Amino acid sequence: MAEIKLINVSKKYKEDVVVDDLNVTIRDGSFTVLVGPSGCGKSTTLRMIAGLEQQSGGEIWIGNECVNDTPPGKRNIAMVFQNYALYPTMTVRGNIEFGLINKKIPKTEREQLIEEISEIVGLTEYLDKKPQQLSGGQRQRVALARAMVKKPKVFILDEPLSNLDAKLRGQMRTELIQLHEKLGTTFVYVTHDQVEAMSMGDEIIILNKGKIQQMDIPMKVYHDPNNIFTAEFIGTPAMNIFEYEKVMQRIPQVEKDVSFVGFRPEHAILHFSEKVEEINKLTLPSEILTMETLGAETIYTVKNFAGKMNIKSFQTPVEKGKKAIVSIPYEKLYFFDREGVRIRHASIKKASPAVIGGV
Repeated sequence: MAEIKLINVSKKYKEDVVVDDLNVTIRDGSFTVLVGPSGCGKSTTLRMIAGLEQQSGGEIWIGNECVNDTPPGKRNIAMVFQNYALYPTMTVRGNIEFGLINKKIPKTEREQLIEEISEIVGLTEYLDKKPQQLSGGQRQRVALARAMVKKPKVFILDEPLSNLDAKLRGQMRTELIQLHEKLGTTFVYVTHDQVEAMSMGDEIIILNKGKIQQMDIPMKVYHDPNNIFTAEFIGTPAMNIFEYEKVMQRIPQVEKDVSFVGFRPEHAILHFSEKVEEINKLTLPSEILTMETLGAETIYTVKNFAGKMNIKSFQTPVEKGKKAIVSIPYEKLYFFDREGVRIRHASIKKASPAVIGGV
């Protein structure tokens, strides 16, 4: 196991800055997820840690060793890729064993390691099969087993589930979490899927344009975002963001320089009566544009003078085109400045009860 430190790490391709002055400490034994949109620098960061890319500046430490000039094979890191990269002519056993043979591990020890790892990942009965005889999930397990037999300090996983169907991705997420708990090794996982990030990581690093937007535990990132990018990137549906000036007449004066207001879809309540008496809530007469019924919950898209927004409701679904009043408690509102940076503790003057109409 090993802690990973990136100190002022950057990566440039000619004039393009892909990773910009990254300072990160990945805890020993953690399951850390790098998440962000395509082109944000997450896979490049992973490849620099593994030694497959040379950083343009800064230092990379694995444990107590600076590995800037250490070749990939000597960093004690195992990588699992999106495309499995299995040898089609070899059996599962052969694929797992190949790296051990190259390292000149004795045959008896190889057999013991293969037996042990195959049991952990559920491959014992498939050891004599070829990769083309396996399902996508089974092939991914082979790739994991091949990495695990090396007993590395760090596992690096680059979007390993993206080729799997939705059901299998859910199953493999659970298996990877359990695998991490069994091994206790440092896992660094890259994905563009915020559901994977929230469900798997004990720490999330959100990247955009080569810079860290936020690094924290999943629920802190969700409930306490640092900026609009994080607020909109994490959460399904995304946080609703709109201009403060469009609703400032309905929110008693905020005592700081606010440009944008946001709220999570589940924090809003839909009212279908003609008039609603509310206190200390932002109320928005709205029209329902669309609805998605997802079993226990319904996602509505509504339109009002602040714009279009998504509402998550557990009420009995209603038809589109119906009028409604959306209300959000003031304490559930998020405030952001002109640059999109979160304004915390922006105080709102207390309001008197008001009857809101417009449905």
